Amino acid sequence: MHPDTPPYTGLLADAYDLIFDQSDYPAETAHLAELVRTANPAATSLLDVACGPGRHLLGLSEVFPDTAGVDLSERMVALARDRLPERVPVSVGDMRELDLGRRFDAVICLFGSVGYMREPTALNTAVARMAAHLNPGGVLIVEPWHTPAVFEETRIPVTARAADSAMTTLIVQRREGRHGIMDMHHVYARGFEVHTFREVHELGLFTDAEYRASFEAAGLDVRHDGDAPTSSGLYVGAGR
Repeated sequence: MHPDTPPYTGLLADAYDLIFDQSDYPAETAHLAELVRTANPAATSLLDVACGPGRHLLGLSEVFPDTAGVDLSERMVALARDRLPERVPVSVGDMRELDLGRRFDAVICLFGSVGYMREPTALNTAVARMAAHLNPGGVLIVEPWHTPAVFEETRIPVTARAADSAMTTLIVQRREGRHGIMDMHHVYARGFEVHTFREVHELGLFTDAEYRASFEAAGLDVRHDGDAPTSSGLYVGAGR
């Protein structure tokens, strides 16, 4: 998938909640809120970059009264707007060109979405743009994608079911240089309609040093939170 093409569009966007249904959103949301409150007990505002259909943002909007989201996919933005309260604005935007005209006490970017930057220069740009939206004393929290050291070439079957839909996915992961390829084959049943489709996602395999360097270049002190309830932990950056 080209980096300028939004992931999870069309039917795949509609099936997103099924694909990621195994995620523990309440635990992840609580941990994120704790990280933000630890960095800034008075924090009231938060921006979710690459917010997807807004499941994290929904929980965080109950903790932080001033929240907003942005995503590259128009369909994801529409789904998030349907899910979230009207007071939570969600807009279409590219994290490499982010310019919302305001700042927040916290900015988050989850589910390894920064991996779609693919190259270190683009990663640096995206982290810098997110950091530029922080208030003094603000915190930037980024969930990385796989590093080269932990990426596995493997096949991952995933099955999920809801009241009126079901999905079976086979993810074939392979490595091409410094990129990880996710070749995703889906069978999605919505009601009695059955759809089959495929998407190929190409993400950058950034090292720990490259993630840390992107935060430091943006003027942030960074640490890795290995206790986070996410598979790759979280990078947490605070202004110097």
